[in-house]
Amino acid sequence: MEVAPKLKVVETLPSDTELGSLMLFDCTLPFSDPGNKTGWGAPNIETSNIIKTEYIITDPNGSTTTVEDTALVLPNTVELGFKITADQLGLTKIISGIYRIEYKLTDDANPANIICTVGFYLMKQDVLCCLDKRVVLIDPSVPMSEEDRHVIDLRGFLCTASENALLGQADTARKIMEFLATQDECNCP
Repeated sequence: MEVAPKLKVVETLPSDTELGSLMLFDCTLPFSDPGNKTGWGAPNIETSNIIKTEYIITDPNGSTTTVEDTALVLPNTVELGFKITADQLGLTKIISGIYRIEYKLTDDANPANIICTVGFYLMKQDVLCCLDKRVVLIDPSVPMSEEDRHVIDLRGFLCTASENALLGQADTARKIMEFLATQDECNCP
């Protein structure tokens, strides 16, 4: 049976002291029958048999970088994450947009066996920051203005972009993000 690794990606915002980062977490979970037949552990590969982990990341600008996890932090079952910094990706800071992340694991028992999964992730914290600041300004005690409705619609578009990215529909998510970029009026960092 083939292991189907699952990856969760969390972004940290750029700040005065940091350029932002991507935290990667393996959320494949242990094998269980009938619950998770494609999880780690017998009859699938054990996490302890992984001898190499690497991430091939394409950023929103289209540049691709390979980062090797030399400490073999992932995969694990204790919810430790692997941090990838903006510097490692050749970026001045983590930017909003679609990231394509290939998660590759090499099996010690069979080095030719490379387990791989590809996902698309939408990093959106700066756009989210902007929209949330605008949502807070909406006064619920008065009828909604056209501008208020517009802000609520934009928030919905952002959710739709996230869903499209996770479903692998990166082009649709990218188009929504391009549209949202034209609507950013608060210049969040």
